[in-house]
Amino acid sequence: MDFLTVIGDLLNKGLQAAPDILGAVSELLKAIGV
Repeated sequence: MDFLTVIGDLLNKGLQAAPDILGAVSELLKAIGV
């Protein structure tokens, strides 16, 4: 695996995880009461 392939793979995983992360952050903010 070359460097660019590794970077692309990480970006794809990050994009797939982004909605879950954003959802967790918004839940946390609601819990704090922002």
